[in-house]
Amino acid sequence: KLISFSQSLMMAFCSSLIPKAKILVVDDNEINRKVAEGILKLYKANCILVSGGREAISVLESMNIDLVFMDHMMPELDGLETTKIIRQRGTEKYRNVPIVAMTANAVNDVKQMFLKNGFQDFLAKPVSVKNVGAVLKHWLPRALIEYEPEDNTKNDIERSYSVGTVTGNTVTGDSVNSDTVTGDTITGDTVTGDSVREKGTTHDPEAAIERKKHEVIDEARQTRDYVFLDEEKALENMGGQRDLYKELLEYCLELEEKRWNDIQEMFDKKDWNEYTILVHALKGGMRSLGIEELALAAQGQEFACKEDRIDDAIAGHGPLKELYDWTHRSIEHYLENYKV
Repeated sequence: KLISFSQSLMMAFCSSLIPKAKILVVDDNEINRKVAEGILKLYKANCILVSGGREAISVLESMNIDLVFMDHMMPELDGLETTKIIRQRGTEKYRNVPIVAMTANAVNDVKQMFLKNGFQDFLAKPVSVKNVGAVLKHWLPRALIEYEPEDNTKNDIERSYSVGTVTGNTVTGDSVNSDTVTGDTITGDTVTGDSVREKGTTHDPEAAIERKKHEVIDEARQTRDYVFLDEEKALENMGGQRDLYKELLEYCLELEEKRWNDIQEMFDKKDWNEYTILVHALKGGMRSLGIEELALAAQGQEFACKEDRIDDAIAGHGPLKELYDWTHRSIEHYLENYKV
């Protein structure tokens, strides 16, 4: 029987199944929740997904949960505050449920910080099928883990994936041309109502602005490469699930306007704490999709705010927006030729 490379990869990594386990995923970023859900489905886990600490506490009150994956930076209650409340409930269920932190800021001593605050373990984002599997095997009771027979092709599959392969329509591994990865941002005319009216288009300013925006984008396409999407890395983390990757990219496009409007609102209000949380979430989501260029730009904004370099954050906001827009046009272009 012929199987695809992606199916082979999933078989290699997921020899342990947990169909009886209930896993709670707590993350304010929808893309990160979908990535975690997709990975846990490979292990046949029962997933409960929530977007915040209060929802997590409510779920724990009403269900017996076997393990919790808890995001660190979230609005309202963050992961540390949520875990503290859970541990203070006092009953055995709350004291003993394993809570694993998920963070995109895997800096020195971060694991010790989580262990001192009621967590059992931590995962660096973007999470992957392999490191999630290691956590499941370590922290879940043995009675919940079912082992499939060893597949003779497992070692060959893992070895071939680690050195780089050709998947779908993308050449992965060392053959990627580094010239396609640039840090330049879109250049061109600023699009404003006044600039459009100066050209004599006054009957429908909004439509004229939209036309002008597309002209700028078309011009930019002639002068720079699309943003690089590291399909190889993203698929490695997701266990080779090309359909999940496509779904997440499409969902990213659906979120485009609302996500930026939320970021812009916090910027206009000068609410730097909430702005930091939002650009942190953007960083994590883009890194899960293999879009490192935008992840790094968002990280720069996050660190500027955390280090109280507000002038730098203000100066970097415009370039972040330009790269944000261009990244989504790059995703659209990428999906035109993507094959599941």
